[in-house]
Amino acid sequence: MVENLFSVVLFFSFGYLFRKSGIFRENDADVLIKFIIYVSFPALVVYNIYHLQISSSVFWIVVSGWAVIIFSIILSFLAGRLLHLSRPALASFVMMSSFGNTSFLGFPFQLALLGEEGLRYAVIFDQLASFYLFLYCLLFILSYGQGKIPA
Repeated sequence: MVENLFSVVLFFSFGYLFRKSGIFRENDADVLIKFIIYVSFPALVVYNIYHLQISSSVFWIVVSGWAVIIFSIILSFLAGRLLHLSRPALASFVMMSSFGNTSFLGFPFQLALLGEEGLRYAVIFDQLASFYLFLYCLLFILSYGQGKIPA
């Protein structure tokens, strides 16, 4: 497991060093990010969903993911109210504490720790549990932060 994590840390370090040394310029990041978002990430999702064995575990990943995220939204909302955060700060706090970057940063670590089979379940969690709930809750949380939903 350590050698798998070492490879992830090594690649992140190479990216940092290449940027600091000037091998990559500022606008090179835009091209790389666009390639990842429009080519690599969709290919990874399609490949892993295609090779996933559909079973009841997929259903439970989605249901438990939704339950954990909804619990996190409620808990962070209550914590923010106890801290007397303003509405915009509270909305930001709830969004940042309830939703993580489960794909861009999560997939490399998931692959290193649990292998390709674990990555398939991470893709299911990211696409069906985290992303859809993020889209549904985003409008309500941001509307609350702007004062358009009563407290």
